[in-house]
Amino acid sequence: MRREDKVAETCSSGPTTQRVEFRLLGPLELVLDGEPVPVGGSGVRCLLAALVAEPGQVVSAERITEVLWDGRPPATARTIVQGYVSRLRKLFAELALPVSLDTRAPGYLLRMDPELVDAHRARGLAAAARDLPPGPRAELLGQVLDLWRGEPLAGLGSPVLARELAPELVELRLTVTEEHLGAQLAMGRHEETLPRILQLHADEPFRERLAEYAVLALYRCGRRTEALRAYTGYQQRIAARLGLDPRPELRELAERVRTDDPALCVQQAETATAPPAPTELPAPAYGFTGRAAEQTWLDELVTRAEQAGESAVGVLAGAGGIGKTALALTWARRTAGRFRDGVLFGALRGFDPEHPPAETAELLRQFLLELGLAPGAVPVPFDERLALYRSMLAGRRVLVLLDDARDSEQVRPLLPPGGGSLALITSRRRLDGLVVSHGAGIHTLGTLPRAEGVALLGRAGNADPAVLDELAALCGDLPLALRVVAARLAAAGDPAKLAAELRDEQHRLAGLEEEGSSVRGAFDISYRDLAPEPAAVFRLLGLHPGPVLTPDLVAALAGTTPAAARRALRALTAAHLLTEWRRDRFALHDLIRLHARELARTELGEATRRAAQRRLIHHYWRWCAHAAVKFSPATHGFGLPPGEAADPVPDWGAEEALRWFEAERANAVAVIRLAKEEGFPRETWLLARPVSMYLAMRDRVEDWISVNELGLAAATAAGEGAGVAMMLNGLGAASHRLGREEESLRYYQESLAAATEAGDRQAAARAATNVAGALAWLRRTEQAEAAAAEAIRRNQEIGDRHSESAINNTLGVLALDSGRPERAEAYFQRAVAIDEEIGDDGFRATALNNLGRARLARGEIDGAAAANRQALALAISHGMNRQEAFARRGLGDVAFATGDTLAAATQWRRALEILAAFDRGEAETVRTRLATLEDGR
Repeated sequence: MRREDKVAETCSSGPTTQRVEFRLLGPLELVLDGEPVPVGGSGVRCLLAALVAEPGQVVSAERITEVLWDGRPPATARTIVQGYVSRLRKLFAELALPVSLDTRAPGYLLRMDPELVDAHRARGLAAAARDLPPGPRAELLGQVLDLWRGEPLAGLGSPVLARELAPELVELRLTVTEEHLGAQLAMGRHEETLPRILQLHADEPFRERLAEYAVLALYRCGRRTEALRAYTGYQQRIAARLGLDPRPELRELAERVRTDDPALCVQQAETATAPPAPTELPAPAYGFTGRAAEQTWLDELVTRAEQAGESAVGVLAGAGGIGKTALALTWARRTAGRFRDGVLFGALRGFDPEHPPAETAELLRQFLLELGLAPGAVPVPFDERLALYRSMLAGRRVLVLLDDARDSEQVRPLLPPGGGSLALITSRRRLDGLVVSHGAGIHTLGTLPRAEGVALLGRAGNADPAVLDELAALCGDLPLALRVVAARLAAAGDPAKLAAELRDEQHRLAGLEEEGSSVRGAFDISYRDLAPEPAAVFRLLGLHPGPVLTPDLVAALAGTTPAAARRALRALTAAHLLTEWRRDRFALHDLIRLHARELARTELGEATRRAAQRRLIHHYWRWCAHAAVKFSPATHGFGLPPGEAADPVPDWGAEEALRWFEAERANAVAVIRLAKEEGFPRETWLLARPVSMYLAMRDRVEDWISVNELGLAAATAAGEGAGVAMMLNGLGAASHRLGREEESLRYYQESLAAATEAGDRQAAARAATNVAGALAWLRRTEQAEAAAAEAIRRNQEIGDRHSESAINNTLGVLALDSGRPERAEAYFQRAVAIDEEIGDDGFRATALNNLGRARLARGEIDGAAAANRQALALAISHGMNRQEAFARRGLGDVAFATGDTLAAATQWRRALEILAAFDRGEAETVRTRLATLEDGR
């Protein structure tokens, strides 16, 4: 059936009659009523695979870029992804599929029933088969295996999905195949399944379940010698390759083969009396709520252990007060029934400030007694005690919950060996050693979602939801802090009064203490456990005002090397006092930041604190100046600390510098504020200068104004006229961006006066240039032309090519507004040439957009389009939203002039989307054009 016919059929029959399927278990396919539907090219197919693999979950733009380009995205990656998304949306709409692709920060969300994805159905059916008798289990697992159509995602062309998602689906198929073979063996079909078992065992020689099935099936088929040979071969392979012995269950099977145990060939019901099943668990914390995703992760750990017939290890790691123990106890009580032989609980006291860590030998004694051993029968030697513990658990399915572990060595002897058993461990450390030795799964707990925290507080009594939301925010969504606040509310506390108390950062931690529960105390335990070097760094982190920490920043703060700073940051992350949310990008929880500030205030001397702040400010002063040189050559050499080279990073281009600025923007703005508040006036305005240029380029107007106001106050207080002139100039540019032209002119005139009084010829020339531009925007042509002539004179005296370009743009605008497009074009071409010569892509994009306007006014359609397209390419590659909007507006004007109203509307709508965020005046101009176009239609 042709695609056109399929679409017609779909539209006529309605979406409820369609059978839709997204297939990952083979080549990627979208299947409608049993027939594949063409999806598109390789890029669209890769995007669809990434979205379908996580239905109902937001897939970040960063993840999509990684899937499509494997760490090497083109400059136009964002535009390409948007194009792919648009194609998928169009396809879904054409086919009337019961799915939607929504934009959801930080990426995209595919809304759909997960059952439409074959891989999701395979996982669900495999889990449903687990508790069925052998016959129905074999039948259902056979249906699951029929879902595979070959190698998962074959031919997709995404190295990332090939090495991440495809192996996961291959492993799922192997696991299901093993379960299917096990069910058939349980039904007595050893002769039928033996060839398949031997083939799989040859293909996967290190999978123990296949080795077990091979030994059992060969023996049942009367091939005892070959069964023992299969066991010996597996034993030798894993010893040579992995340095391991087979698990006790397989060793026991081999011994039973050697002794011709008749039970191997006879299905017998279990008649032995079940050993005692310990079930002692402490009560979980009152008011536990949420954590659905974490509980699902724990459920899946048990399911995988049951399916594999092996024991599993799970670690819940996280900061003090994050709710690890509450989650573990709540989940253990809910799922205890899945462990037929009971639950063992051990308090390890790894980070108990009042007691030493629990001795492993004593915990072994406790567990043996709970398993039914008489006190006098517990061996004294540690090795004998450990051997007996493992022997007693070898055939049992138990949950061993180990709370507050200090390190991997403390828990390793306590891990249960029995198939289907689980060791669940909580710790303030990640215990990565257990990943290496036992394949442990580690889940690091974060804070509670806001809605769940508000629900917890709401149980303590009626209160305004807005107040509860604020209280949860003041708690940083930390479970321990939320429980303390809930307790205070339950004791007839006034929610509004409590919120007012906690708003005071100086006393917030003191307010989060109640009857022995202390947020400060929880953090202090982790801090006091640190080695000296990371502890010293943690104290200094209290001085950093920004949200992000990097090794370079911390090296400056601590006066050490980036390598040493990175080691300290990793140690703090391991102690869950920091979060590494991206490689070498670290963050502090809000309450932990307050704890670090308290330590900085109480444990650092004034001289140490002042020196560290100066190093931090100079770090940003230096690198912001370096980065600004790359995207605005006019700043070359300006504002660098004494003795600094102007260009220490020659491998940076403009794009790299802009990316650095974007990553460090929030920090840089915060450090400017710190410099002002802590009394570093010169550094304040010198740092504000390059940061202001970046904020202007990215149209972050609110921060732009704030930075210039801070710099102006500091320069004024210090009596530094050059700084006053610079900051007034920045405020004038920001006012112009907001459409406040009279205010902009006043700022520029004040800047000119301050620079002239200070004798700063460069700042005066720049201000004179901007005065001419402001007058031109206000249509005061005679005044503007006179001001432009004065600005030219000043700039020629100092040789400022950047300002010369700006003046040519100003004169071009004047000429264009007075109906002289030929003269305007000459000015704009001169500005473009200067910007190309000095390498200023930001100003070149502006000049190119103006050039497009002049050419269009002259009727040069092709030339106008070419200029706007050049400006658009520069704007997109540098992330300049404003210039992108003007370029798209110009391309829309060109399309409208040629009669292509559809293209004009498309470009104008995109320009309007961008301008609406920061320039209401220009946005209204474009909105009027769109309205006129619609009326004309």
